Amino acid sequence: MKIPDTFSYGIAGHPDHNQLLKDRQPWKSYWRTSHKHVMVPSAKVEEADFGDLPRLWSCFCRAIIKESETKYRVTGVNVAQSGTDSDLYNFPNDPNIARIGGRTNARYDPQIFTKCAAAAAGRQPAVHKGKRLGFIIHAHCWVLFSRAIKISPTEIKLEKFIKACRSHWRKSKLEILVDYNASLSMSRPNEAIQELEFECDIYQNPVIIPALQEVIIHAIERPFATTSRVYFNKLPTEVNFLISEWVCPIDYTSDNVRNMRNMLLAFRWDLPDWFWLRRLSEDFFFELDILRKTSSPPPSQMNLQILRLDVMRLTFDRTWYPHCGLANRQRIHRNIVAIKRGLGGT
Repeated sequence: MKIPDTFSYGIAGHPDHNQLLKDRQPWKSYWRTSHKHVMVPSAKVEEADFGDLPRLWSCFCRAIIKESETKYRVTGVNVAQSGTDSDLYNFPNDPNIARIGGRTNARYDPQIFTKCAAAAAGRQPAVHKGKRLGFIIHAHCWVLFSRAIKISPTEIKLEKFIKACRSHWRKSKLEILVDYNASLSMSRPNEAIQELEFECDIYQNPVIIPALQEVIIHAIERPFATTSRVYFNKLPTEVNFLISEWVCPIDYTSDNVRNMRNMLLAFRWDLPDWFWLRRLSEDFFFELDILRKTSSPPPSQMNLQILRLDVMRLTFDRTWYPHCGLANRQRIHRNIVAIKRGLGGT
C-alpha cells in the first residue's frame, strides 16, 4: 500500500504544519523548537491515538535496510513529509527512536540517520542501481507482524522475512492502494470513506482502536456484578460446555453473544481458554493477551470472559466495523498470516 506524505492529510499545507504534529499526544512534552529533529521513543508513535487526524498514523514508517546479500537491519521511524525527494527516505539508525518532525529542510546527520531508496517487492528499478535500498514498512504494520508471530521485533530474522514478503507478493495481487478521498481528509479529517474498494477504510489505524480500548478500560475499572445460581454451579463441567456451545456456537450471531453474556452473568461459569480461542483469535485481538499479562492485578476470569464477549459484539456493528481500524487490521492480518507461513520455523 502506498505510504502517503503529510500533505495528504492537510499537515504540510497548514500555515504552521509542525504545530499540528507538536500537539499530538503523548509526545507534546518532547517538542523543542531548538531541535532540528524532534525525536521520541518509537513506542510513543506506535501507541498514539491521533484523535482528529486519525489517518496520520499511515505517514509513519520504518525501513529494513539491505546492507549486503545476507545482512539486513531495521531502522527507527520517520514521518513521510512533502517537499522531499520522493525517491529517498531518511530514517533514524536506532530502531527504538522515531522522528516526528523538526525544522524545515534540516540536514540529516549520516551518523544518526540512514538515507535509502524505497526497494520494490519484485525486480528493482534501474534508477536504484548503486543506491542503498530499504524495504519500507508502516511502523504499525511492523507492530502487528511481531505480535502475530509472538516474538520480539528484534528476534525476527530479517533476511527470511524479506524473502517471505517478496515470495508472498509475487504470488498475490500487489495492492497499490490509494485514498481517493484524500482531498476530503484535508478539510474534514474525520470524514468516513463511503466507497470502500477493499471493503474497509485502508487508512484507519490498525493498531490503536479507540472503541476497543474503551471496552478494555471498562472491563478493568468496573468489575461485573453477578447473581448466584447454586443449582447451575453444581452441573457437571461437560454439561456446562454443551450448553455454552449451544448458546454461543463458533459461527455466532449478535443474539448469541447477548444471550451468552446474560448466561455467564447469571450462572458464573468459568469456561476454558479453548472455548474462547475457537471464537476469538488472540492473534487478531492481541490486546486481550497483553491485558492478561500486564494488568496488576490481572482481570478476573469473569471479567475476561465478559470482555471477550464485548469484543465479539463490536464486530457485528456493520455500520461501524468497515470504517474502523479493526476491519483494516483484518485485511492486513490476512497478509501477515501468509507471510508467517513463508517463514517456516522462524
